[in-house]
Amino acid sequence: MKISKLFFELSHEARYNIFREMNESPYKHSELEKKFDLPGPEITRHIKRLQKYNLIKKTPDRTYFRTNLGKLVNESLDFFEFNVMFRDFINSHDIDAIPSELLLNLGVLKNCSFFTKTMENIELWSSIIKDAKRFIFSISEQAINTDLPMIQQKILSQNLDIRCIIHVSLLKKYIQTVEWERYIEGPKPEIFQKLSNKIGIPDCIRKTNNANIVLLITESKVILFLSDNTKIDYSECIYAENNQEVIKWAKNLFEYYWKKAQPVSKKELLL
Repeated sequence: MKISKLFFELSHEARYNIFREMNESPYKHSELEKKFDLPGPEITRHIKRLQKYNLIKKTPDRTYFRTNLGKLVNESLDFFEFNVMFRDFINSHDIDAIPSELLLNLGVLKNCSFFTKTMENIELWSSIIKDAKRFIFSISEQAINTDLPMIQQKILSQNLDIRCIIHVSLLKKYIQTVEWERYIEGPKPEIFQKLSNKIGIPDCIRKTNNANIVLLITESKVILFLSDNTKIDYSECIYAENNQEVIKWAKNLFEYYWKKAQPVSKKELLL
């Protein structure tokens, strides 16, 4: 079977929707008629076309369900659906910042939300931090000043697993200069010791010179910004809430950069 034949068969919207639905659970012929509000002969025609290419099969209990090939094709269609829905974003941003093994799994993001207002996106970032209860993983190139006291309070009052990858310029600005005292409560060595005892600083911080993404993950939310090929574009973001598949994907992206980032020493933090 040529790939062009496969795409031709799935180019019919009703047939495509029937095929996608059968990836979730088996259906009887009558159930498909009701589900898609189509006459029986038309359902029969679509079923025969899908069976011809071994995408679905008839089970012993007279239901129709996807084959193993059908399952793999369905998973690849998630990838195509995401790319079609987010095509403008993809074409205007640096997707090379996402490793190839995760690019191929972009389909898990197809149900994400897409936001296009800079200030609302920044406020959303802050609200995600505020709502975190179990962990915060982040990759960032800048800090929102009002977030720093909130992060300090959460670290000292909650058992949060925190890991951060920060750009070297951010490390120098907020940790290695007097900016620390402006936004963090308490003298640097003392508060550093408290934070170190609580979350394991500096082991939970790494630095990077090159990460063309900004990412925030908690136990329930993910927000992702990409570069517009010149700088991080905060005007557009991909956001997900209560979607464990997306959180798993985002964690894998974070781990990819965590392995590439450099450790930060206590000496660097106390300069």
